[in-house]
Amino acid sequence: MPMVKISVIIPVYNVERYLRESLDSLLNQSFRDAEFIMVNDGSTDSSHDICQEYVGRDDRFVLIDQPNGGPARARNTGMDAATGDYICFMDSDDLLAEEALQKMFDLVQGYDILVHGTEFIGDYDEVPAWISVAEKIKRADVEDFSIRHIFSMYGCGPVLWLHLVKADLIQRDRLRINENLTIGEDFSFAVTYFANARRVRFVPDKLYSYRLFRKGSLMTTFQDMPREKLDQSLYMSKVIYNSIKDKIRPTDEAAMINVLLIFNFRDFYRLEEDCILEYADILERYMRVLHIESHARELSGMNIMMLGYLKGIRDGSVKISERNRSMTAQEYWKMFI
Repeated sequence: MPMVKISVIIPVYNVERYLRESLDSLLNQSFRDAEFIMVNDGSTDSSHDICQEYVGRDDRFVLIDQPNGGPARARNTGMDAATGDYICFMDSDDLLAEEALQKMFDLVQGYDILVHGTEFIGDYDEVPAWISVAEKIKRADVEDFSIRHIFSMYGCGPVLWLHLVKADLIQRDRLRINENLTIGEDFSFAVTYFANARRVRFVPDKLYSYRLFRKGSLMTTFQDMPREKLDQSLYMSKVIYNSIKDKIRPTDEAAMINVLLIFNFRDFYRLEEDCILEYADILERYMRVLHIESHARELSGMNIMMLGYLKGIRDGSVKISERNRSMTAQEYWKMFI
């Protein structure tokens, strides 16, 4: 199979409404030394036929069909097939800006990863806080990139479509997305390839358009299953820590702790009373693994508040009521929704 400069991996599942517009934004790229790997993940609408049409229109398009397995598996399939020197990911309802691939390729030269900006499109009320960082990328060239930067600089997570990544950072250790994760699988994967990087360039150029929808369904997804979400967040944290623990410097730990604590406490506040003490014990053990005692003075104000709440639950000095649990969760979730 011929090698190319850039492999664009696009998982496709029942997105016929937006797919042509998305694929047109690839078709119109003047950068020819690329492959567009569309992984049709068991679509039951006309998505397969639309993808097949574009294969016939431009030899940069490649179609792989597989039974439905979710976006993580589809992206892994795409990585298995990729031949590019660089890899990037695109959602099948999003758009690449005009000349985006040429600009990305020019900007990434001499660097392991390019992090670029985005704009938001679609029918939405407001941009969720967790994803608004994509609009806040500041220009920077980091020559001695470390794990600390992953957790302290805008754009390193939790989305994959902001990054153009040297394929060797992924392929030499055969890094793949954890298909058992339903929360944070993209972030945990990004952490692994950033941990392999030494030179990373950040640019504010808006080379990608991300489609947002009204947040009702997002709120429902996050609010309805706090115990399941916390289980997944803890598992995600374990995956991240185990994948990079041999590369963590003492100067990296505080930044990592501040981010991972936020991921895990976001659903802790909304647990039912009959299981909140159980999870308080789990979180306390987890924080010992992260060496939190030696970094207490470096924690964010939010995390200090959360730790006090946790300690109070464990020693009985904080009494949980439906009202204070609901109020605390509501304030806390403003950071995410």
